[in-house]
Amino acid sequence: MTEQQAATRETRRAQRKKGHRVDYHLIKLGVLLRYGGLARHPLLRGLPDHLRDNIAKRFIFSPKHGFTYQRVPKAANSTIARTLAAHILGNEAIRRDGHGARAKGRLRRLPSPEQFADSFSFTFVRDPATRVLSAWRDKGHNTKYMRRYGLEDPKAPGRPIAFSDFLRRLDAGLLDKDLHWCPQTLMLVDGGRAFDFVGRVERIETDLPHVMERIFGSAAAPATSPVDRTGASARAAQDISADDMRLIRRLYAEDYAFIAEL
Repeated sequence: MTEQQAATRETRRAQRKKGHRVDYHLIKLGVLLRYGGLARHPLLRGLPDHLRDNIAKRFIFSPKHGFTYQRVPKAANSTIARTLAAHILGNEAIRRDGHGARAKGRLRRLPSPEQFADSFSFTFVRDPATRVLSAWRDKGHNTKYMRRYGLEDPKAPGRPIAFSDFLRRLDAGLLDKDLHWCPQTLMLVDGGRAFDFVGRVERIETDLPHVMERIFGSAAAPATSPVDRTGASARAAQDISADDMRLIRRLYAEDYAFIAEL
């Protein structure tokens, strides 16, 4: 048995083991043996070097059910992962898994380009304004992220900077440093053009059942956690000023152009 075959077998064994989180190190080992590393994987080759590892972790691939889903942070990916897990693993798999961490870990797998091409590939994107607001309300208030990216208000230690200041930080060089707020087209395979279906979070009540029917033959989507747990959509009108919106449209111009075609 070759090293590549051994790594593939270990990955599949981990996936079959009930309740086991797929070890990302095994996935990386398989990619290293087959392609020479993530940078040479055909689906990941064109992606930014500093984001590639985190992007590679966010694929869900099922050879049994014939689909590939690339998760986009802050675009209902927890809801979608939990819905897939409920169909594949049963409703018990999503109990007490509000953020979908267990669902994502158990379903995670990186397809080869051939597997990607042969499967039903899909992703979901979100309006850039509500997505970046959600990122600020979530990660911008997280102590770890505040320290890592300098998002603490210098005049009020321990408190986050204002949303307008956060946008200016993005404009000053932070935009592509983290997947939770970087442009969606920057992280998606071929800028999003490679997928069979691109859903909109704003249409998830119709788009997600369409995906479930395409994969499983049933449009019924199990009840999952709220799509917008940060409340960004409800607060967008009052939290985003006209000046903020002009900056968001400039920072995320490619995302807006892509979404306009959907």
